[in-house]
Amino acid sequence: MRNIDPLPNFPVSSFNADADAFLFDLVRLDGRDDVPRPFLHRHGYYHLLWISQARGQHLLDFETLAVTPHSVFFIAPGQMHAWNSDIAPTGYVLNFSAELFLQIYPRPEDIPFFHVANAFPPFTKALRGRP
Repeated sequence: MRNIDPLPNFPVSSFNADADAFLFDLVRLDGRDDVPRPFLHRHGYYHLLWISQARGQHLLDFETLAVTPHSVFFIAPGQMHAWNSDIAPTGYVLNFSAELFLQIYPRPEDIPFFHVANAFPPFTKALRGRP
């Protein structure tokens, strides 16, 4: 019997017009109607979510984290996540293909800020000791 994963999986950034040449892209969240993505899903690429303004929750591999202004989330390929916001989010999403990172880091476990064990908590302005 085949085990079928029911979660949507985005193998390349859906924000990128040229999926065949995807190495990285930068997307501004402001004014987009396709973010946040409140449904559980996965990516086949590294996903950096930099939130300037938002207020809600981020479910990341079964951990519920607060989405607050000035938060940064690092999401590795294959991690399950979903997020929401009570206000229109602003900020950026920066996506990197696994191939791009493998040119810099031949072993994925050497990418410390995307290592699953180091994914919690997200970086926030408060964690850096600023008001």
